Amino acid sequence: MPRYGATSLGSVKALTNAPPDAVVKTSGDPAGFRLQMGWERLDPAAGAKVMATFGDGSPALICNEYGKGKAWIAGWYSGVEYATGVMKEGYDCSVDFPSAQRDLIAFAAVSAGARPAVDPSHPLVEGVRVRNPKTGREAVVLMNWAYRGRDLVVINELKVVIPNAGSLRGARSVAQRRNLEVVRDGATLVVDVGEMQEGDVLLLE
Repeated sequence: MPRYGATSLGSVKALTNAPPDAVVKTSGDPAGFRLQMGWERLDPAAGAKVMATFGDGSPALICNEYGKGKAWIAGWYSGVEYATGVMKEGYDCSVDFPSAQRDLIAFAAVSAGARPAVDPSHPLVEGVRVRNPKTGREAVVLMNWAYRGRDLVVINELKVVIPNAGSLRGARSVAQRRNLEVVRDGATLVVDVGEMQEGDVLLLE
């Protein structure tokens, strides 16, 4: 069966003449990361918290509370900047999906207490937990987005954490056609997938 082949994300091209201040810095990452697509200085209202700054010290990411909620705004194209590296020929996902940008993009959700329903040990493996409404049977669909150019990067020693696992005690890999080793840790099920090719479906039991 041929691979899915989703290796092209469009024709966006990074700028080569970005100004020196086109960089996003946080207290945890003072060196920051350079911007390539565009940016806009923000003018926060009184009481808003500045969570990141540009190279000249102006606000780049702000958070403001309203009632029980919070509103966040970024002064750059956060998603496009994160993916810019993989929009060029010869990209390497292990390098071009930088962890500092990923952590900053996810910070709003994580700080609000959001947690993934499926948590693979590798950041470029996506997991979706699905449930059959008639039978109640569950499965986890896994997709490996790690590529070096057009070549798939095989993930080794992959583990998948499934919180709120209920009565689940086992998992079977459709791609590998075998039962996988699992460890039950309270309400969490940890599945040892091992080698991960392009994709897999874990049938939960």
